Amino acid sequence: MSLVCPSCSHNNPDDSRFCQKCGSPLSESDRSTRFEPENRDQSGYGEYGSGAGGDYVARSSPSGMLVWSILATVFCCQPAGIVAIVFTALAMSADGQGNYAQADRNLNTAKTWAWAAFGIGLAGYLIYLVFVFIAVAAGP
Repeated sequence: MSLVCPSCSHNNPDDSRFCQKCGSPLSESDRSTRFEPENRDQSGYGEYGSGAGGDYVARSSPSGMLVWSILATVFCCQPAGIVAIVFTALAMSADGQGNYAQADRNLNTAKTWAWAAFGIGLAGYLIYLVFVFIAVAAGP
């Protein structure tokens, strides 16, 4: 059975004292305090927010990676670019659910695949140019 947050109606594990999504206390005894999850800013998107201990932690928006993943798919390497798009979508979904650690892992994987698509595409264009140069140099 899960604990439902009275503030946002998010389902939390039974042993939770605070909501994983909004940080509200789940029991009457904890109503005087509020838990702020680590590595979470107020908006959730690229702004600076108060982390654990009062230090500031910057987070980047997963939606910004979507543009690069699409560009890598269209102009570089379709298979690797599609994988980058999928992992970007997974990162956006995890970020929307408040699972910031999983969102960061998926975002890093998406970046790796986007760079791989860029590298494969660049290598393919260079090989193509070498063949064109050889064909022009050989003549008719």
